[in-house]
Amino acid sequence: MEFEIIDAIKSNDVTIICSETGSGKSTQIPQFLYESGITLGNAKNEVEDDGLVIGVTQPRRVAAVSTAKRVCYEMGHSSDNGQSIRNQHGNGNLVAYQTRYESAGLGSKTRVKFMTDGILLSEIKSDLLLRKYSAIVLDEAHERNLNTDVLLGLLSASLPLRRKAAAEGSLPPLKLIIMSATLRVEDFTGNDKLFPGNPPVVVKVSGRTYPVTIHHSKLTELDNYETVAYQKVCKIHRKLPQGGILVFMTGKQEIIRMVNRLRKALTKKGTDENSRFTDTKDIQISENSLDDLSNSNAVILRDMDDEEADGDLFGKNDDQDDFDDVGIEDDDVDKTSLNLERQNGGCLDTNSSLNVIILPLYSLMSAQEQAKVFAPLSEGTRLIVVATNIAETSITIPGVSYVVDIGRQKCRNYHAGTGVASYDVMWISKAAADQRAGRAGRTGPGHCYRLYSSSIYDRHFDQFALPEVLTRPLEDVVLAMKAMNIFNIAEFPFPTPPDSSQLNAAIKLLANIGCVDLSRIERHGGDGSITKLGAAVATLPLGVRYGKMLLVAAQANLLDYAIALVSILSESSPFIHQADDKLDGDDLSNPEDDDNFLSELDEVDRNAALKKIKEQKKTQRKRRWKHDGGDILAGMLAIGAYSYASRGSKETKHTAETCQHFCEENGLNSVIMGRIQKMRVHLAKLAKQRLGKAEGFAAKVGGILNTMSPPNKSQEDLLKQAIASGLLDNVARRLPPGTLLSDKSVAPRAAYFSCRSTISQPLFIDQKSVLFQRDFRYLPEWVCYDSVVRKPTKDGSTISTMRNVTPIDVSWLGKISQGSQLLFLGDIANTPIPMYDSHGDRILCSVTTKYGDRGWLLPPNQVDMKKALAKSNTSGTFLLDDQYRWFARFLLEGKIIKELSNLPKFLNDEPAIITRKKLVPKVTLLVSALRDNEVCNAGLLRKHWAEKDNKFLFKNMKAWAKRDEITELKKVWISAIKKNKENWEK
Repeated sequence: MEFEIIDAIKSNDVTIICSETGSGKSTQIPQFLYESGITLGNAKNEVEDDGLVIGVTQPRRVAAVSTAKRVCYEMGHSSDNGQSIRNQHGNGNLVAYQTRYESAGLGSKTRVKFMTDGILLSEIKSDLLLRKYSAIVLDEAHERNLNTDVLLGLLSASLPLRRKAAAEGSLPPLKLIIMSATLRVEDFTGNDKLFPGNPPVVVKVSGRTYPVTIHHSKLTELDNYETVAYQKVCKIHRKLPQGGILVFMTGKQEIIRMVNRLRKALTKKGTDENSRFTDTKDIQISENSLDDLSNSNAVILRDMDDEEADGDLFGKNDDQDDFDDVGIEDDDVDKTSLNLERQNGGCLDTNSSLNVIILPLYSLMSAQEQAKVFAPLSEGTRLIVVATNIAETSITIPGVSYVVDIGRQKCRNYHAGTGVASYDVMWISKAAADQRAGRAGRTGPGHCYRLYSSSIYDRHFDQFALPEVLTRPLEDVVLAMKAMNIFNIAEFPFPTPPDSSQLNAAIKLLANIGCVDLSRIERHGGDGSITKLGAAVATLPLGVRYGKMLLVAAQANLLDYAIALVSILSESSPFIHQADDKLDGDDLSNPEDDDNFLSELDEVDRNAALKKIKEQKKTQRKRRWKHDGGDILAGMLAIGAYSYASRGSKETKHTAETCQHFCEENGLNSVIMGRIQKMRVHLAKLAKQRLGKAEGFAAKVGGILNTMSPPNKSQEDLLKQAIASGLLDNVARRLPPGTLLSDKSVAPRAAYFSCRSTISQPLFIDQKSVLFQRDFRYLPEWVCYDSVVRKPTKDGSTISTMRNVTPIDVSWLGKISQGSQLLFLGDIANTPIPMYDSHGDRILCSVTTKYGDRGWLLPPNQVDMKKALAKSNTSGTFLLDDQYRWFARFLLEGKIIKELSNLPKFLNDEPAIITRKKLVPKVTLLVSALRDNEVCNAGLLRKHWAEKDNKFLFKNMKAWAKRDEITELKKVWISAIKKNKENWEK
């Protein structure tokens, strides 16, 4: 097929290569391209070292690194069997990779570059022609993630520009290769807006899979599918020949329950009630073996199903397959499942002659734990892996002959109108079902047992999953495009255009937090222009909310704290909240201090005591990180303590062990804490490059402090203001008692209302929050939150809970929301009187303010008088020329120009009469002179003196001077003008 593929690529600017996972396209196509000579430059090309690069993107970091190492090995440029990529003589390697946190082999000799799609997005923002590339390969395009879709739209603009450059002889044409693992190519081939003119050519490549027999259930269990899956696995193990079993579940908690039940039923330890389960820690692998596995292409799966991409513009990592806030409580699920199991017959038959190893597999596991899935098995041993859809694509678990597919997955459903998300268990697509079945046919013939009927499959399964652009908030995408001067987002050539409601919601959010200005829409069309704040936020590899938080905190000289803060927000919560977050057999509830006490109890009392100890440990861990400043500041304390625990450890292995132990002792997820720490290091490096003028260790050194002390009370208040500045449209207020009718399913006195009218349902602080209180009297009245998630309750209803909650002081809400569309300015108050702000060179006045769609009344707020007069619905107490009247008063009081600070002693009247609006000629003339020349601040006054009239206002001042002080006043006035003119000219 090599000839056909290369011929298609050379003959067309866009080529789609369609092949099932496992065909080898990810490693072979880049080599085909290199061997075809596509990277060779010529004298006319604007390319350094006379050579171009083949760029290959992957949606995930791990895939980019592992594929690069494999290709480097196959091309003979790796000296250690593909374990690493080395920089040869400082000029780079033929094959290199780059991700957000690391790179290897990059240099002038690099001709094949693997990267995450976020890296290429960053490059194309500054160079639309992608001058150093001869070909771009977008791998895994069938996943339709947000980064890849946006890249496709931008590349559709790059291709004709490169074709034009080729006609002029300055650059060769750019070749775009889109690689897909499914036959879903209509979105690319039938999209005239994406690729106008000739549609892309499609090349189909056969896969390498063995035949898989599909078995559908006659009946579909809609509720207790866990028990059905459990029984099916037991039956396969009892009756079918040797071969691994792969079981797909929807999330971490389901996996843990399944692993524990299977271990109880199928392992010898399971027959002993007191040592019934074995944890993965009981399976020993030698250090050398583990190191080899960790360096293999298939093993480090830690981000393979997450959605973070380097330079990711589009939101945080949700780890939604490990997110378990769906369905009823775990204890109730266990009881229901066990009852059904007793009714239908359990599975305690261990007559199979095969030994069994039962392992979990999900993204929030350490690399060492994940590596055990790929460890060699002894003779006569069956491997059972219980996994999320992390095992659906991109990896091959050795020896799997049987797949048990429950046909479900956990989905994050986002409602653009309300901004409320829910994590729901839903049917997978037919394409995903085929991918799962294919896992049984990678190393030999296999069987897939679908725990749903063929009728359900035909009627309720969509052919493909929805593209991510239709299921995610788009504010980060929109801002990134605005920064690239794409004025009208609706006209952008998305492969699948988003709904208008999604774009409108994104634009509104950006306007609410001050990143987009909507005032130009009526004059210029489009959907708003990017502001200076928005442009600054767009340079950061963060979501727009978190980017603004970082910049606001940096202005308050809190950059180091801010980096920790946004790193926490960019990941899932690191706190382990549930007692069953660990597999049974973990050393969670049987400390040595309790051994003697437990041994004296009978079985029933011992189990009760163990449960009590678990709950006590759970409570202790929660209290350890409890913080009145909210969930985000609590997380910041945790990451500070985590960094401190790793201090002084020079050996990487020792540091990892120390951090792992710290997390286990303190109820923290070590994988997430490690990600947060990497994000801190990455942002610190960027801070030195882009925020070098800011105060802080990161800006000066480009690193993080392992001994970051907790913030003091004043710093905490500033950090909370920074947090709220990015969550202005996510402000909520506790409802007065009696507002909600009593409901057994909720606590009406603990309810909040969002400032957004689109969220009509009451909101509640999540029980996992450090701010959660059953006594409503101790709840803060005003809070801001990062997101809202709708959760099912035991009675079948739903409740909307706020995540990452921070209490806020309403007195500074008006200050941090200035410029936002959420702040409504009312009448200017007579008291307190206006004042001059020398730092901002403006006159401030107090105005009545209302906040949000619900018009919540805030305390009077000081704002720029010029803006207040333009927007105020004042009844006539203040007029438009009052800004000049107050400026005149402050000028004569010596508050405007430092060199005129002693001006009052020369005056024959009090400057205060200027604002009393009496018909005094000298007042009228002075105010008129300022108004006619539009001078209402010190900067404009200096400019007028320097550029137009250096005698401006002196004639008016004579009327204000005492007769015997006119000469002295003239000297002071001339000296002041001279000094200010010099400063202005400088």
